[in-house]
Amino acid sequence: MNDFLEWNNWFSVKYRFLIGEGMRYFSVKTALNLFHQRDGTNIVETGTIRAENDFAGGGNSTYLFGDYAQKYNKKFWTVDILPEAIALSKKITEGVNGNTTFVLSDSIAFLQTFPEKIDLLYLDSMDCPIEDEAGSPALVASQKHQRMELEVAWNKLHDKSVVLLDDNDFKNGGKCIRTISYLQEKGWINLINEKQSLWIKG
Repeated sequence: MNDFLEWNNWFSVKYRFLIGEGMRYFSVKTALNLFHQRDGTNIVETGTIRAENDFAGGGNSTYLFGDYAQKYNKKFWTVDILPEAIALSKKITEGVNGNTTFVLSDSIAFLQTFPEKIDLLYLDSMDCPIEDEAGSPALVASQKHQRMELEVAWNKLHDKSVVLLDDNDFKNGGKCIRTISYLQEKGWINLINEKQSLWIKG
């Protein structure tokens, strides 16, 4: 198990340069380091893979989490509202999705009824419009949606839970403004605030 924390471990060798250290690699690896050291069991992702060979762009988090979960016998759920996204995700992750549960659902409805505690929650559903002006209807909708995801999942989190948010560093404010405000109000600690925003309980 401790091989995941070693220098130049399998995950780093496989993904560091594939994703790009300036993109999502560092935040995803740190989130998994915390999950790993806290002996987590359940990883939940909202918004699954929607494009092939998109490690440098979208990050292919479904592939990364699935690979990790399969290697260490953890449980990983990925939820998306689009049937075609779920189908594509299953295809792309073939070979690393032995411990992945694919869920076709609205993410908020799924999180409301999720029956277990969540050790690592990754919120990346609903596209965030990069080019929109701050306050545009589409941008605000994505911000409200992400915050609502966190709110309905809140009672599934615990003292050792890790929360990772995507689409954070856009010029228009990104998707995470309202979610970050909620976490700050609850006294959580921000560890990374770049393209992704990483949080643990204070």
